[in-house]
Amino acid sequence: MADIAILVAEEYEKREKKTAEEKASPVMVHLRDLPATAKKKMIESFEKKFEAKSQFALAASSCSFSA
Repeated sequence: MADIAILVAEEYEKREKKTAEEKASPVMVHLRDLPATAKKKMIESFEKKFEAKSQFALAASSCSFSA
C-alpha cells in the first residue's frame, strides 16, 4: 500500500510541475487571439485527430456501445 501511495504522490508532483511550466510558457496562445483562418484550421485539425477510426470507436463515441 505504501508503494502505491508513493507512486501516486510522485505522479501528482510530476503533473503539478508540468502544469506550472505550461502556465509559465509564453508560447501559449488563446483561441480568441488567432485570426479566423487559423481558428478554422485548428478546429479542423482537432476534428481530424479525434475522428472515430474504427467501428468500435464509432460505436463508443455515439454511446451505442456498452461494456
